[in-house]
Amino acid sequence: MASSDRIVLDYIYRRSAETGEVQEPITAISLATGFSTATVWRALNRLEEKGAIKIEKSDDQQKAQRIIPLNRSDETNKVFDYWLTQSEDLVKLSHEILKGFQVLREANQELQARLEAYQRVEERVLSAIPFGEGYEIVIRRTSDTPTTPNEAAVAQALAQALTFQHQKVTDNKAETDNE
Repeated sequence: MASSDRIVLDYIYRRSAETGEVQEPITAISLATGFSTATVWRALNRLEEKGAIKIEKSDDQQKAQRIIPLNRSDETNKVFDYWLTQSEDLVKLSHEILKGFQVLREANQELQARLEAYQRVEERVLSAIPFGEGYEIVIRRTSDTPTTPNEAAVAQALAQALTFQHQKVTDNKAETDNE
């Protein structure tokens, strides 16, 4: 059975649960299922040929035709209802997962932009420091308050960055001297 047939049949089963039939224009079924009216029309014809539904056409063009689902046992109803419930839960979970991915993507983009801005400032600051041989990096506090773990981490990161920049300058100077 084609996926359009299954979806249209699913719609007919759900809509006919209370009255035992569906009396809607093809355009309404088309809007509800997301298929074109031609696809819905072909699906209805195939389903009628297979004996899954019966279509009672109306003589009045303004009146919708009656679509009656056939061969639906109680066991089929239970399985179908369970499938519908589980499918609805899956759709909800899929939407939640998609929203989560969108939030993560936005956060990642924001962090990437911050990292790039930081790297530009870091490069500008470090390249402005005139390093040469014989320099020692010393970081001193100007306050008598105890050092927080965050301050110690920042000082250590700054010392590493400055040491790296110093090594870069030293390497560049060595390459220039060797040429």
